[in-house]
Parts: sequence; structure tokens; C-alpha cells
Amino acid sequence: MFWKIAVSIIWIGISAVGLLMIRQQRIDAVHDQAVIHARLLHKRQLLWQLRIETHEMLTPEHVAALIEQYSRENGVTFKPLLIDPCLPPVHVGPVIQSAQSPSQPATPVDRREVVG
Repeated sequence: MFWKIAVSIIWIGISAVGLLMIRQQRIDAVHDQAVIHARLLHKRQLLWQLRIETHEMLTPEHVAALIEQYSRENGVTFKPLLIDPCLPPVHVGPVIQSAQSPSQPATPVDRREVVG
């Protein structure tokens, strides 16, 4: 009878230690998630701060001055890109030349991979 009680107490102790280990692992996992989440929030705040600084630094006058300086230093002439919202979009990528009639436009290249 003594051995049954002793084995039962040892078995209950081992089970309790196992449950405590699982509980501690869950607490550690939640702590790690909280640390990662805090780091993510900090990085996101830093990213927005950098976006604000970039936006403040890139005024149209500043960009025009940078383009003018680059043009003078490298002898390159830049032409402004005029975009008319009333015109249809123009495909600027490579096209496949085919034996189509001149009245039909060439087919654009589709560079997406086919997943099978």
C-alpha cells in the first residue's frame, strides 16, 4: 500500500512538472511575440518618420535644382515627362514581332511565370 501511494505521489509530481514546463514554454512564446511586435511597431514608426523626412526634403524646387546640377556636371539634358490623363496608357515594354498585318499592333510580352 505504501508503494502505491509513493508511486502515485511521484507520478503526480512528474505530471505537475510537465504541465509547468508546458505553461512556461507558452509564456515564453507569448513574451517573444510581444518583443517582436514591439520591434515591428518601432520599425514601422521609424519608416514613417523617414518617409516624412524624405517628403520634406523632396520639394519640387529641390528636385529641379538636383536635376540642374546633375545636368551641368554630366552634360546630360533631361526632358520633362508629360503625362496626359486623357490619353490611353502606352505599353513601353518589349513586344513580340509577329507576321500580323501592319494595321494590327504587336502583342506585348507576358513575363509572368506559369505555375503548374
